[in-house]
Amino acid sequence: MDGYQMTERQAVYVAAQLQTMGTECVAMPEELPGGAWRVYSDTARTQDLSAEGVDAVAARYAFT
Repeated sequence: MDGYQMTERQAVYVAAQLQTMGTECVAMPEELPGGAWRVYSDTARTQDLSAEGVDAVAARYAFT
């Protein structure tokens, strides 16, 4: 795990922002208990986009 543990609301927001940038993704809860959510490339959890998503959203709004 890379340290990006998000709430459902945060993960949904990051996924929505990535989608506006043209990235297909979905916010989903982790398979392990604990309530953390992550952003994945698809419902099969092929690629975890959580770190990239948080970084992309931060970069998008860094100079606004």
